[in-house]
Amino acid sequence: MHRHALAIPRLARGSHQKASKEVSERALFWSKGNKDPLPYILNETPCAEETSFRRQVRLAGRAAIQASSRMHVRRKADVSQVGVWRPRRGATYGGLLDLAADEHADSLSWSFKTATDVLAHQAEVLAGLSDDAPVYLAPDEVDDLDTVTLVPYPEAGSSRTINLLPPPRSSAQLYQRLMQMINSPLHPTHPRPSPDVASLTRYHDAFAMHNSTKTYNLLIETAIRHTLFKPAWRMLARMRTHGCRPNLETEKLTTRLLVRVGRWEAAYARCWSPSGVARKWARLYPHVFWLEFFSFTSPAMKKWGRIHFHTHQSAPDVQNHVLRQLLQTIPALTGEGFDNSTPRLVSALVYHLLRLKRRDAALQVAHAFLTGLPRSLDTRMNRQAMAVVNSFMAFGAERTLSHEVLRDTFNELMKLHLDLRPGPRSLFLLMRSLGWRWDGAQIAYALLEEARARWGTRMEDSSVRRAVATLAFKAHRRDIAFTMFRREEHHRWHRRYDDVQMDTSQLLFESTDTRPRSRQRRVHSSLLRNGEGTENFKWRRLRYVVKKTWGKDWLDEELTKDAVRRRGAFAEARSGEDTSL
Repeated sequence: MHRHALAIPRLARGSHQKASKEVSERALFWSKGNKDPLPYILNETPCAEETSFRRQVRLAGRAAIQASSRMHVRRKADVSQVGVWRPRRGATYGGLLDLAADEHADSLSWSFKTATDVLAHQAEVLAGLSDDAPVYLAPDEVDDLDTVTLVPYPEAGSSRTINLLPPPRSSAQLYQRLMQMINSPLHPTHPRPSPDVASLTRYHDAFAMHNSTKTYNLLIETAIRHTLFKPAWRMLARMRTHGCRPNLETEKLTTRLLVRVGRWEAAYARCWSPSGVARKWARLYPHVFWLEFFSFTSPAMKKWGRIHFHTHQSAPDVQNHVLRQLLQTIPALTGEGFDNSTPRLVSALVYHLLRLKRRDAALQVAHAFLTGLPRSLDTRMNRQAMAVVNSFMAFGAERTLSHEVLRDTFNELMKLHLDLRPGPRSLFLLMRSLGWRWDGAQIAYALLEEARARWGTRMEDSSVRRAVATLAFKAHRRDIAFTMFRREEHHRWHRRYDDVQMDTSQLLFESTDTRPRSRQRRVHSSLLRNGEGTENFKWRRLRYVVKKTWGKDWLDEELTKDAVRRRGAFAEARSGEDTSL
């Protein structure tokens, strides 16, 4: 299925390039400029700690040495050869090494023959489609190997390496093998790309006796995620031919596939006809099929453009009809009809209603959802509920609604549930509607102080401070702008101090730790503080504009005066304590 081959261009006759005998061992790895062959064979990046090149070639086995010598011969004769070689004990790494040469190809290759390829070929032999089949040898049987035949390998340089997995013995093991091939890395520090859908399908078909509905669903979901719609349809047809009965997941994937290709009429008729699949599962799972109609609202889908619609003319009418039908299911969103898919469905529904300028209907859906929430909310449920509330703030700011209307809507929705806890995102969206007002800075600062007094200092983050500072700069309110700059400086100083404290504690822990040391992978700061790079850039741009307009040294002078003032107040407080004692 997957072959990671190192291709070496075959030189034409009479070429001026000559390979010396001293570097013949490196000819196999010459085209990639790689000096250490073993890391490249194992799909790893060479590093300084690796051993010498000759040691690597010796570990790689006699195959590499013979391949390099045969390459030197083929450069002179320009012919393809078929022969055998006797591998040294322990020379192979859990699989069957194969040296390949095709007389019609432009390259020669030396690669791993994976268990998947061999088993798939054996399946063809059993079906009568092929006469000769290589024999797969388990890693513990490699030492007993005598000879290996050199066979043509026409697609040597067009695939990747995967782990050699033992063959599954049940449908559950086949599902686990597929999951490992999709998710598991080859090496902890050097993750490999996931295999393509065609390779997964060939591996799946090689074990037809273990195919099941669950394995087919996994392949169909992977194909849809990769926007490979035709292979997904073929797997659905093959699933019916194989006799696997579809379940709820299969029906959901079929609906998702119809929606992704733009066949709204077929998807709606298939789900909501008198004998539709959605009516069949409506009692147990009332909202899962509605969610498939709005799956294209995911930000990742819009960002990367993974949905390629071939929309029909009647698709907007069908979408509006679906929205009208969803409004009739509002009572099912509360009480006994509540399940884990409801928050996502409500968020998608509110998004579409606001996009279609049906604000009253969106408020009705939000009211029904928030009043049906449990009395106490965990962090995840609170985040999902606040996403529904923030949708009104985001669309209101874009549609130039007044700040008072948005604030009243926010307070109205927050009163529906006493355990709702807003965050800085809600405050930032409320401030977006103040950009065109002359008193926007004063209102934003008052709103920030009110939110801090009501919900605590967690309502203020770097984006909120920047929004207030920007409004203050537009309104020429230097006092408010300086307050925001000072808070941002204090926040950054405390964060650097916390980082130093954490590094110091790690050093102390390492000095007293008696456990064996192991190499730890460094985690990039962008993974720990996602989005801080963009926020820092916006702060730098705001600083540049402020210094250019109000003076180059204004901000630094004000910060220095504030520091002197604070030191004096602290000294007076300390002196007062000393005199009282």
